[in-house]
Amino acid sequence: MPIKIYNQTNLHTLNWKEVENGENLASFLKPMIAHKIDDFVGNATQEVQLLQIDRVVLPLVIAQKYIAKTTYLSSALVQYFDLAKEEIEMELKGKRSLRAYIAPVVLNLMKNIFKGLGFEKTVFVNNWLLSTNLYPTLTDAQIRESLTVLKKAFPRHAIVFRSVNEYTDKNLLEKLTKNGLKKIISRPLLMLDPSDKGYQKKRMFKMDEKLWKKNKQYHWTENHDLSPEEISRVRDLYEELYRVKYSDYNPEYSDRLIKAWLDTDFMEFKLLRQENKIVGVTAFLKRNGVLTTPFIGYDQEIPISEGLYRFLNLKLMEEAIKEGLILNMSSGAAHFKRLRGGTSTLEYNVVCYAHLPWYQKIPWKIYHQISQKIAIPAIQKYGL
Repeated sequence: MPIKIYNQTNLHTLNWKEVENGENLASFLKPMIAHKIDDFVGNATQEVQLLQIDRVVLPLVIAQKYIAKTTYLSSALVQYFDLAKEEIEMELKGKRSLRAYIAPVVLNLMKNIFKGLGFEKTVFVNNWLLSTNLYPTLTDAQIRESLTVLKKAFPRHAIVFRSVNEYTDKNLLEKLTKNGLKKIISRPLLMLDPSDKGYQKKRMFKMDEKLWKKNKQYHWTENHDLSPEEISRVRDLYEELYRVKYSDYNPEYSDRLIKAWLDTDFMEFKLLRQENKIVGVTAFLKRNGVLTTPFIGYDQEIPISEGLYRFLNLKLMEEAIKEGLILNMSSGAAHFKRLRGGTSTLEYNVVCYAHLPWYQKIPWKIYHQISQKIAIPAIQKYGL
């Protein structure tokens, strides 16, 4: 079966029955490609296409030009400049330091230069518009042929494989770098492998279990217990955590997309309820021996001492343990996750830019050097 790209013009020729889980995926990928992406992710305006590799389809998110306030998941400039600037400003808020003044100025200057050099023109491979994307097993031949097809279709775009980490994607990472792609740091992650049993010795894991057993007011329900009227509640819990508390560069998911995930079992939702009211939600994504949750939220008005976040994390760990899956704990709350057995690793955007015009290569070469010589050593040294 040839490797092929599908877009609005030829999507009708794709035989979804030949695709793994094709009929389910078609129900939300087809309208996402045929219509506006912002019907599904409000702060994404890029075009979505598909890359078919034998019986697997991977979404392609095509970024053409910089658009302010778009999600970092679909914009290199937003991830490496806007989001980075926001994080630095939050970290240094109220501190009188030279860095607090210089860092935003430097980032703005670099951003404008990189914008002029075409840094934003990217094709994100396997981008489901989730913070963490899980990969199928790909052979050397499939990767080589896919790169050939992608470079021919997008000669002026960098080809970016998102969410590739050193722990569960080691083989994929080796295959990509063998084909000339460069590792550019995305973020540090925490991983948990239930098979090594280390979590069983962690005092905080045992305390979370005891807290849950003592609890008398909260209980878990499943996907099918979520009524259509409650979808907006689930969305609001996610929004309060990811976009209000942290950053509006996080994706703005619509009720329509959440409903599609539920209807197709793309993700498995677990609902934490207080009586009938939903007070927490986590959604499991499983693929190729790995489990992660790119969608989580809980009621911000309930005191931290009630332990809602601890319950959500415990449910995630229990699911991974029960199914024997490696748990990608994602980024954030690193100390919390280490106390429960999380192991540090690094996640990359792995980039193919050798085919680009010389001026478009410049920003990627600069970021590759920054990544290798500054960012990664700093993360490793300070345990970020």
